[in-house]
Amino acid sequence: MSRPSPLRREEPVNRPLPEPPRRAGDGRIRVLHVLSTLLPGGSELSVLRLAGALDARRYRTSVAFLRGDAVLRREFEAIGAEVVPVRLRSHFDPFCLMRLRALVARGRHDLVHTHMDVADFYGALAGRLGGARAVVSTKHAPDEFRTRRTWKRYPFLLLERLAYAMDDAVIVVSQGLASFLEETERLPRRKMVIIGHGVDGAAPAPPRAEARAALGLPALDPLIGAVGRLSRERLTELALKPVA
Repeated sequence: MSRPSPLRREEPVNRPLPEPPRRAGDGRIRVLHVLSTLLPGGSELSVLRLAGALDARRYRTSVAFLRGDAVLRREFEAIGAEVVPVRLRSHFDPFCLMRLRALVARGRHDLVHTHMDVADFYGALAGRLGGARAVVSTKHAPDEFRTRRTWKRYPFLLLERLAYAMDDAVIVVSQGLASFLEETERLPRRKMVIIGHGVDGAAPAPPRAEARAALGLPALDPLIGAVGRLSRERLTELALKPVA
């Protein structure tokens, strides 16, 4: 009787995934992150922090992105990651898949780690076709098409479920997101691993008075702050949300 994969669990657990076997060469585990874009958004910056935290003596990191400008190229290259554009021309682009599969095979990548909707499908399929030892996906947040009642929702969910079938595990960043994926996309809990986003606490926060002075703000006036990406879809969401 075959033993179950160590990546599969009946319930989400808060622990790291086991490492894939090392390959010949320089002895490092070769990791390829596949993202939809390389813009300064939340998912992309999370991957940047993750790649920067890996021990370069044990891991060799490459980053492939499907579309748009490589806005974060310099930041990824500064931590020693190779950045490769794959050029997705349309939602269904077999040539993009062929280029990505060739990248996986040529780089002899041990692990393909996908992030963001379209990259989940292309990355998982290219990882399997290209001979990667393991394929995992990270779900950073619920996507808009998972809840909107439009015709686009159904092909989107189909591609996501096909990607999940090819994944060895799906990393989710919170218990709430795990429940959402189980209810909305019928993703089995046994395939999820919960790993929260890390926060770099090495740099201490400046004193409140000093921070206010640096921003030119009064010392005692009430202050409400928000951090987010001011892209078109974010501003549209804010405009549509009712104010409490």
